[in-house]
Amino acid sequence: MDPTIPVWRTEATPTSRNYMSPHPTCNMNNLTSKELPLIILLVGLAGNAAVLWFLGFRIRRNTFSIYTLNLAAADFLFLCFNTTAFVLDVIKIFLHFSVPTYGTI
Repeated sequence: MDPTIPVWRTEATPTSRNYMSPHPTCNMNNLTSKELPLIILLVGLAGNAAVLWFLGFRIRRNTFSIYTLNLAAADFLFLCFNTTAFVLDVIKIFLHFSVPTYGTI
């Protein structure tokens, strides 16, 4: 090494090109593992929407129906957020870029 080269002019070059990971490919193994959760999400959303409609607008309210209405609303919101996470996962598989999400493990 030449001692006259200043430190800010040196560049570090990697010895191998393995530091970059290739983009994931869209294979059917990634999609087949997501079919069952999609079915569960859609059936759960439809069932909770029906419960919300019946208990919210059609049936006379008592203590038990209000409790069930609150449970159905909480489950409906939970499934909505899971549907959003599912859609982001499918977008990551098909479009080969990462969607910025916060708080994921």
